[in-house]
Amino acid sequence: MTEYDSDLRDARTRPRMVASLPLRSLDDGKRRLRNRLTRSERQELVLTLLDVAVAALRESGVVNEVALVSGDDRALGLAAHMKLVPIREATAGLNSALLTAREWAKQARADAHLIILPDLPLLRASDIRAVVEAAFAGAGVVLCPDRTDTGTNLLLTHPRDAIRPLFGSGSFERHQQAAVEAGLPARIVRTPGTSWDIDTAEDFDEWILIEKRAEHQV
Repeated sequence: MTEYDSDLRDARTRPRMVASLPLRSLDDGKRRLRNRLTRSERQELVLTLLDVAVAALRESGVVNEVALVSGDDRALGLAAHMKLVPIREATAGLNSALLTAREWAKQARADAHLIILPDLPLLRASDIRAVVEAAFAGAGVVLCPDRTDTGTNLLLTHPRDAIRPLFGSGSFERHQQAAVEAGLPARIVRTPGTSWDIDTAEDFDEWILIEKRAEHQV
């Protein structure tokens, strides 16, 4: 147990935290895997990764509400089924969608806003707590880079509108610079769960090997 763990679990003292999960499409997600997986297999992967993210958030015990932001009708219908807050993106594009999600966070009276790209098969509740703990300890911006330290997989802003979402190629550096320009302390959190994303066929194959090893160890 960390020094902040008991406080994090006390809803009376921790910041009100909401999380947003952007999802472009259920039917045609993970396009970079088209040469490796069929359309139905890619859809199954998208759903699996979404389930992982939602489970980690709910089991963490430190997030008050979770939203799914998308322009896809099926994804929004799924959000309601999963008891997530469905948010229809106002304009196409990841960062535009996340600005819409930030408006929801404002309406939800959140102190902090956590954005997670649901591409993380190893994400666990302990990873979420580590990120939230960093914010609780004084960081205005918490960043979780990908394995190459170029992209951003998780972004926590406290206050909720501390910086704009700047996802895309090179986003890790851009988010750090935005924190500097805003005069906010930033902290970087790296765990296998937050850094290990599935973006390419090689990532997918490596994940399958990890899963097989885990099965053999049980």
